[in-house]
Amino acid sequence: MLSSVSMLLPSILLTRRTSKELSRKHTFSKHGRIPGRDFAGTVVIGPKQYIGKSVWGTGGQNGFEQDGSHAEYVTVHQDYLSVMEMPCNLSFLQAASCGVGFLTATMMVGKAAPKEGEHVLILGSSGAVGTACKQLVKLAGAVSVETSRKGGDGFINITEDLPSQIKSATAGKGIIAVLDTVGDTTLFKNVIIIASKSPGFLFTFNALAFYRNNLSMHGINTLPVSFLQAVQELAKLKKGFEDGVLAPPASIDEVELQDERAVIAATRR
Repeated sequence: MLSSVSMLLPSILLTRRTSKELSRKHTFSKHGRIPGRDFAGTVVIGPKQYIGKSVWGTGGQNGFEQDGSHAEYVTVHQDYLSVMEMPCNLSFLQAASCGVGFLTATMMVGKAAPKEGEHVLILGSSGAVGTACKQLVKLAGAVSVETSRKGGDGFINITEDLPSQIKSATAGKGIIAVLDTVGDTTLFKNVIIIASKSPGFLFTFNALAFYRNNLSMHGINTLPVSFLQAVQELAKLKKGFEDGVLAPPASIDEVELQDERAVIAATRR
């Protein structure tokens, strides 16, 4: 296997991929490329000081301009190794499951920039991105307000009166940001109505009320984020994982890549 990569440039190292994450996002990969963005593994070719080191990564050109992490090996620039060391308390499987979810959450919470004691409404708080958002909001000292279609202790029921529930959950303070990790159009409309204090909606919305309340809307897309930028963001989270402040997904489905049916089923869950 290694003979096939004997022509690697000096500036490239080779990481044997031990675990990778499966995601619907991989359908964006270019035709003819092996897909996959997130990975964790061991360095097998590169500068001596890095051989055998456990590393993780996500994003960038993986699966687009070069084969992604569903391949057995992943190539990355050797200069990036200083920021790719895996949290020492995570398994390869756990580390490989954090990439895009935490990268997206970092960008979302970074845009919201919540301060200590402020409240943030998270739509889809039980998913990979939503769970990461909750942790990062807490890390900032702010408070997450979670939603559910069934309600329950600590949750807002999105099928019932939202304004009164938000007022109650925040002791009248209200929310400073909405993090939509779901993409549910109807739910998002309702939240915008609440935020802009306007009953009118066309799926456009009442822009006058929106800007008079000094609101802003941001779209988050991890696809343009370079590999270096992505691993730098992961590096900022490393201590949080090692200190137990941040945690990988609690439930991780492990499947063999050769089992096509299992792979398809996993990406649809």
